[in-house]
Amino acid sequence: MKKSVDRSKTLMKTIQSPKCYLASSNAAIFSAGLDVAELIAPDPGRLPQFWKSLQQVYIDLYGSRLATVACLTGHAPAAGCFLAMACDYRVMYAGGTVNGRKHMPKIGLNETQLGIAAPPWMGQLLVRTIGFRRAELALAMGTLFPHILLWRLGCG
Repeated sequence: MKKSVDRSKTLMKTIQSPKCYLASSNAAIFSAGLDVAELIAPDPGRLPQFWKSLQQVYIDLYGSRLATVACLTGHAPAAGCFLAMACDYRVMYAGGTVNGRKHMPKIGLNETQLGIAAPPWMGQLLVRTIGFRRAELALAMGTLFPHILLWRLGCG
């Protein structure tokens, strides 16, 4: 993830006067999040660098001088949601079909469904995005919001 953001930042430096940074992915999944197995039983030698890289991605996106836009064309659970929230704007496309089925993407910090907790700074990002009470409930329940609710939550 960090390597992809670093490559994009390097590319942006070569473009004359860039106005924004668009982040997108494939049709079915914006980002599936982090490797859960790595989080549950981390390699002590790799964990500090992994965690530093994750936080640096947040700093780079959230603190960018450019307007950042997450173009979500698919599901964004856990860290996928985090990446989208670190951007200034989020646009989620819902429609069409993926593998012959109607495409209904969802987004949210669903870590509690997996038996782990979202870090406090990630939870605060959700609070700033959808408000305290909604974020509190969403974090406790591990809610994945369907795309149709995002406009009502103030995320559309």
